[in-house]
Amino acid sequence: MNRAVVFDLYDTLVSIEGMDFFKGLELLYEGYMADACTLDQVKEYNEISFQKYIERHKEEKEYPLMTEEIPDYLAHFGVNRTVDDPGFEFDFMNRCSKFAVADGVKELLEELCSRGVYMYVLSNSIYSTDCARKLLASLGILHYFREVFSSADYGISKPAEEFFNVAVSAVQRDIPGIEQKDIVFVGDRIDLDAAGACRAGLRGVWLNHKGAENELCLPVRVISDIREVTGIVFPGPICCIGDSLTEGDWGIIPGIFKPNVHDVNYPWFLSRMTGAEVKNFGRCGWKTSNILQWYREGGFSVAGADKIIILLGTNGGHDPDEDTPDNRAYAELIGLLRQEAPRAVIYVCTPPNATKVPGKFFYGYAPHVLKSVLFVRKLAKELSLPLIDLAASPRITPETEDELQPNDGLHFAEKGYRVLAEEVLRSL
Repeated sequence: MNRAVVFDLYDTLVSIEGMDFFKGLELLYEGYMADACTLDQVKEYNEISFQKYIERHKEEKEYPLMTEEIPDYLAHFGVNRTVDDPGFEFDFMNRCSKFAVADGVKELLEELCSRGVYMYVLSNSIYSTDCARKLLASLGILHYFREVFSSADYGISKPAEEFFNVAVSAVQRDIPGIEQKDIVFVGDRIDLDAAGACRAGLRGVWLNHKGAENELCLPVRVISDIREVTGIVFPGPICCIGDSLTEGDWGIIPGIFKPNVHDVNYPWFLSRMTGAEVKNFGRCGWKTSNILQWYREGGFSVAGADKIIILLGTNGGHDPDEDTPDNRAYAELIGLLRQEAPRAVIYVCTPPNATKVPGKFFYGYAPHVLKSVLFVRKLAKELSLPLIDLAASPRITPETEDELQPNDGLHFAEKGYRVLAEEVLRSL
């Protein structure tokens, strides 16, 4: 299977040291405008020009330096000349800033290239594609990319879906049959890169340099080191262990009191979102002690897993303040999983919302679900395990119950399982 990654350029592949647009304007002034105005007048006009740039980007458009912005400067001051020096744009850019390959980028690009990944660049920039290519070449990394795209040449900018589709078309031409969900996009801006990638149906990866919160609740992978992209492009197997919320029960249908299991469940969505092999080890109605017994008897294996996700406690059995058989079973299960898959990261999930509405089929489950929530939080801390706190999700709440858990207030329907998978993915 051919794989493709599209990268943002600035602050993703290339770090920028300083940004002084006036230094570029000095170059323009010295070469073309000194007889028509003062440098201070040029700088004053920059305020007007910058506002035009801001307004363009609000409309998801671009204000290209060479074809619009500089001609606007010249026209404003009555300069009847054109900038025809082919090296001017690149010189202008390098006057404004100093550039370097960002930490970990060369290592990542070499690894992906050695494994046959097709790579591209899609950048918001006032500078042309040709200028971006010159920058990448000057930094010694242009040869890794099949194509480079700059918003300056298209008049549209991220997060516009149309701009992402420029890269998608190139990838699909190079890799016939690849779907948008299998194309990875990596960028440092949640509002432009991550949001735009989601809008275009790509697998978004947010390079979160500052440890900010995913306030937009986007279903993207959040990383702090660009070298983590390798594990996203080549994900290892994921094992999901749990009860009916893992197996995929869509909830009790009135008059039919039996499990309503569907293949479209949160592990199914997780597989589509990550591109990984996701194994579903869920059983309706089971407590942790049942799962432990099943595992001991050889009912399933986590050998070779990269990640193990445990979502148990919906059916009770746990208590944060008492020693219960299911408490002990949970800790024992984790110990055995660690032995079989020592390199896997084990995530524990709190059970999500359980209805408090009288008359719904699973009314009455909320108290023991709450005990399970408190127990799992405590267990995660005691065993130093990463916690996926679904009970605290701002998207799975009593207010969204009718939309996400419509049949019985506990189990999810299709949209609910997609949201559940997105909430799990945010923490991976």
